[in-house]
Amino acid sequence: MDMVAFVVLGIKGVVVTVSMGEFGIEQGDQPAVVGVGGIRAEEGDHCRRVLWAKDTGGFLRLEGSMKPIEKYGIRLRPMEAGDLEQVRQWRNAPHVVSQMAFQAEISPAMQLAWWQGLAPDANFYWMIEYNGQDIGVVHAKDIDWTVKTAEAGIFVGNVDYLSGFVPVLAVLAMMDVLFEVHGLLALRAKVKAGHAAILDFNRRLGYEETGGEDGFLYLRVRREQYFQVARGLREMAARMG
Repeated sequence: MDMVAFVVLGIKGVVVTVSMGEFGIEQGDQPAVVGVGGIRAEEGDHCRRVLWAKDTGGFLRLEGSMKPIEKYGIRLRPMEAGDLEQVRQWRNAPHVVSQMAFQAEISPAMQLAWWQGLAPDANFYWMIEYNGQDIGVVHAKDIDWTVKTAEAGIFVGNVDYLSGFVPVLAVLAMMDVLFEVHGLLALRAKVKAGHAAILDFNRRLGYEETGGEDGFLYLRVRREQYFQVARGLREMAARMG
């Protein structure tokens, strides 16, 4: 079985040996925590297959390296191609599209083109699963692994869960993982101006306004702000989960 060495994105100077056959991430004789396309991989973690690898650009992208997140009684599973039609229907729903900058109806072809154009190492999309039912989406997109920032967001497709604490639990679970596991230092958010409840929720997460245009506000939260300001929310979520 051929073994090829690559420099992994985000971990300067680290070279891992990857099996081009079935599975395996190794670093010498002692597997260690390494970054694979910005995703942490620990000893025992595996991916289904190597999608492609490039030694000249210093990066490696693996399929299946993201695992579901289970925290606070919520399960966030990585979005798959089979989820696209459900997500498209949610995204076109009046209660969702009214909060978005792009308000035209999204066709199946547009949805597929969006999906195929995503760079998996820079865009994480999770389905929110609660009591075995998919209810919405959380994401971290446009991840910059150099400065370790991303734009985070959520939309709830199932109207039965628009109010209540389930969306809060999903956002907390995602932010915990982005900061604690993936090592991001700050998150950005874009919310529609005039929606007091959403703005208040983001402030309770530590977000601060940084500007705005075209009816939207730009927010930003640093990792230390989040853990300080959202401590009460996280403690409450831990009790609920």
